[in-house]
Amino acid sequence: MRWRKNSIDGTFGDKTVLLTTGVVDRPRKAALLFHGVHSSSGSDPGNKYARIGTALAENGVMPILCETSRRVRNRHDYVDRPIEWIFDAFRGKTYLQELEDCYRAYVAVKELYRRLPLTLWGFSLGGLSALLIAGGIASGTGTAENLEGLILCGSGDKVFAENKDIFKLPILRTAQEGSEQLIAAGTNLHVAWARVFRGSEDTTFPHDACCRVYESLAVSDKAYYEVPGSDHSFRLLHGAPSKVPLEEVFKRVPQLFAAE
Repeated sequence: MRWRKNSIDGTFGDKTVLLTTGVVDRPRKAALLFHGVHSSSGSDPGNKYARIGTALAENGVMPILCETSRRVRNRHDYVDRPIEWIFDAFRGKTYLQELEDCYRAYVAVKELYRRLPLTLWGFSLGGLSALLIAGGIASGTGTAENLEGLILCGSGDKVFAENKDIFKLPILRTAQEGSEQLIAAGTNLHVAWARVFRGSEDTTFPHDACCRVYESLAVSDKAYYEVPGSDHSFRLLHGAPSKVPLEEVFKRVPQLFAAE
């Protein structure tokens, strides 16, 4: 698979949002992917988003992977020091800056690929950002964006009580729990379809938190699915690395993974 990289202005750190686009001949659609908080997204071998992008491209869908602005990008140097990575890369960054990065990526993609039906696909906090963009909250206009689809993976409005310490971390310390803005976005959508997924072994967001987000979506063609044995990131199955969780997601999005 051939990838093309470019960048747009970001809000924080290196002031750069990276866009990694899979090259597809005569694409029928496009999908913009937003990573979870403190994550990296690109074409590196083994990267979850690169794997999703490759699967999309095989089905004629142009994947665009968004990686938000940060102080440093050498996550591979912090393999055994994840907390140190989080602070070195994101210390001082707010959630509003993270959301603005995602929104700028969306605006750039819409401008570049005006004729392609677009789906926003986000994981965890990236899913909540996708929802706030789709529902017109991120733009500040309250006007829903005209999109084909919306996919949320592991996105809820409230974490498990035992996880409250995550709100001491950069970005998350400025993110508000609760559903007011999410509900406002969900009830103001203009998308043809939506899919919401949660791993049954997700230890970040409880079932009810993801269901509330799902129930707020004012979309006639929508579905919720809990992937048995999957973790929050859809990388593990019953605690072991596995491709199965994402494959279960792919099966349930025929709009992107089945040729028309």
